Amino acid sequence: MALSLATVGAKITATFMNLIIAQVNAQGYTAVIPTSVAGTGVTLGSAGKVSFSASTAVSVNGCFTSTYDNYLLVFDLTTSGAAGLNITLRLAGTDAVTNYDSQRLLAQSATASAAQSLASTAWVGSGGTGVASATQSGTMTLFSPALAVATRAQIDNNITPNPMTTSAAYYKGALLHRTTTAYDGFTFTPGTGNITGNVRIYGFNNN
Repeated sequence: MALSLATVGAKITATFMNLIIAQVNAQGYTAVIPTSVAGTGVTLGSAGKVSFSASTAVSVNGCFTSTYDNYLLVFDLTTSGAAGLNITLRLAGTDAVTNYDSQRLLAQSATASAAQSLASTAWVGSGGTGVASATQSGTMTLFSPALAVATRAQIDNNITPNPMTTSAAYYKGALLHRTTTAYDGFTFTPGTGNITGNVRIYGFNNN
């Protein structure tokens, strides 16, 4: 719906403001506020930012709904040790721990490699690599997690200490969860130790 220009001296009505908000919300993606989070050291901000400190598991509930088909996670975290990142889907406060497939590419130092995991207990979120006290910063796009179909996803993860060393890595993965279930959340779990950082969730508008 096109908006007409406001005239000088005209009243700014609720209808006019709602039309503006609707136009803004129709563009790109919108921040999602989860219904709750779980895990030691995990907190939920009023605008939807999920923060965690020295957490062995970060669970986010009620962030995937029928409002959007596809979602974007933006994460920035630090591992306490040389730990990879595992990701599971979640429904009604319970993690699904079967039927995860991942096809991944990993560039570490000057070496590139490929790997595949089938019917695993979690998605491999970092290529299976870890650098002691390294940051893992990246994005994950999920396709139809809240629909009763197999969920697909893509992840890009930059893994590096500061300063960068030969252990630094870039990971890109194509992910699939075979089960045709509608999920409402997810969990991040380090392979060992704990993680500190944050994650934000956005829904791609169904334009």
